[in-house]
Order: sequence, then structure tokens, then C-alpha cells
Amino acid sequence: MRTLRYLLLPAALVAVAACQKTKMEDPEALKPQEEESVIVFVSERPQTDDATRTHWDGTTILWDQTDFIRMGYTVNGKWQNATGDASATDAKLYGSQNTTLSEEGAVASFSTNVNFAGTTQGEHVFYAVFPGNATESTMTAAPVATVTLPSTQVPLADSFDRLADLMLGHSIDEYTERPETPVRLVWDRVVAHGQITLKSLPGVASGEKVSTITLTAQADANLVGEQSMNIITGEYSATSKNTEANKLVIQGDNLSIDANGNVTFWMSILPVSLTSLTVEVATNKAVYTRTITGFTREFIAN
Repeated sequence: MRTLRYLLLPAALVAVAACQKTKMEDPEALKPQEEESVIVFVSERPQTDDATRTHWDGTTILWDQTDFIRMGYTVNGKWQNATGDASATDAKLYGSQNTTLSEEGAVASFSTNVNFAGTTQGEHVFYAVFPGNATESTMTAAPVATVTLPSTQVPLADSFDRLADLMLGHSIDEYTERPETPVRLVWDRVVAHGQITLKSLPGVASGEKVSTITLTAQADANLVGEQSMNIITGEYSATSKNTEANKLVIQGDNLSIDANGNVTFWMSILPVSLTSLTVEVATNKAVYTRTITGFTREFIAN
């Protein structure tokens, strides 16, 4: 084993205007269903010259046409299940069917089939999860849903993994019945983003390529994996299936070692206080590792 030196940079504070890219479509949402009504959800974003690609521009997130969400709603405080009936716990999360952007690229629109066969009168409140593939289509203990933050991530050279940007949305306006106009959503991010620079890797002269970077925090750190999350408050806890919540693997597909032997990457993790970290860098020629203790670094939701 070789050793490495590394520098942890603070989590970036990123203004949220929209959401990250996902290439996944929801097959269930694409099926025609009877006795349902199409509801449109819209989210504003800053003006940009690039109207089709979601990316982080250093300040905010810009929409992409392939974004996908899941949405559930309450009527008079009760969740609506798959048959459109009020329930204290059982709830249906509908998948968006398609995404379009206005010509100026300022608004993203999601069309979703929602069953209004049951209770339709009373205060309607809508909630959304991004990315849509982070959670299943039903909640048996609403508003607590099972969501998954990827424990293996593929960040870009200058940004985080687009499929690991977990966000929760809710409607802005008040509705007393089925909305006839697009429902405006506002989003809150429930993950932290951290930038890490690994310094002075000795293999740069031999042209080494990063394969994976494995980060292992102290045993009680809840970083990634399957979580029970309240989609209203963002409160979360690891499920019993999440056996390695303190371990994150970064794929090196888009990473490179610079002339000084440094490699920089971004990660998405749940808010956490780190007090120990083992870093293992595997390249095509060697493995470098180091464990650091005796520090405290807070990562907060952006």
C-alpha cells in the first residue's frame, strides 16, 4: 500500500432553482390509465442559453428535458392512495410522463396522470421527489418514503453525479380542488455536496488512470444508501438494508490526475459530521490509501 495526502474542501453552497439530470424513464407512468386526470407541474429556473442540458454552472442547477420526478398529494391532510381515496398512511407516488421546456428555457414542465376518482374536495397539497428513480411508486407509511442515495457515484470532472442530487419539492399555491392550472413547485435539496482534492499522488509520471476512489467514514456515519425519508420535512434514517451507509465509491471515468499528482472530484452525501475518513485510490497500476482521524468536518444540505 502507498500513502497519499489529501485536502478536504468545504461543501459548496449551491442555490437551488431546479433539479439534476436523470436518463431514466418511469415505465409505469407511461402506461395509459383510466379515470385519471393529467396534472402539470412546473418549476422555474434561471435564464440560460443552453435550454436542453441540466448541469451545475457553479451557482445553480439548470434543467434538462429528460428530468423525471415522482409526486404524491394530500387532501385535507390525508394522503391519496392508488384508487384516489384518502388514507392515513397508504399513498401513491405518481411518475412524470414527460418533460418539456419552454422555448426560453425558463420553466420545466412535468405531466403526470393522477387519480381523482375519490376525494376531490378540500385543501390539496402536492409533494415531489427528485430524481424519480430514487424512490418507489408507493408509500406504506406516508409521508415516510424509502429513497436511495447512490453509494456508487460517477461525478463529472467539475460537478457531482447528476443521479445523486436528492431533492424534495412541494406546491407553492393553495388549491381547494383539482387544479386546472399548472402546479408550481419549489425544491429543497436534502443532500450535501463536497469537493475533495487528493494531492501528490506518486503515480502521475507513469500515466496512471483513476479506477475508483473509496471513502469510508466512521462507523456511525450515515452517508448514502437506502433511507427512510419524510418527504415533507426531509428527515431521514438508514434502513435495516443499508449495511454500509458509511461507504461511498467514486468511479473515476471522468477524473484525471493533473501534472502535480492531484485529482479533484465531487460527492453527494447526506448531511453528516465526519470525524474519521479512510481514502483508498485504486488506479490501473497501484492502490493508495490513508486514514485520517482527529478532525471534525460538517457537511450540510445545500
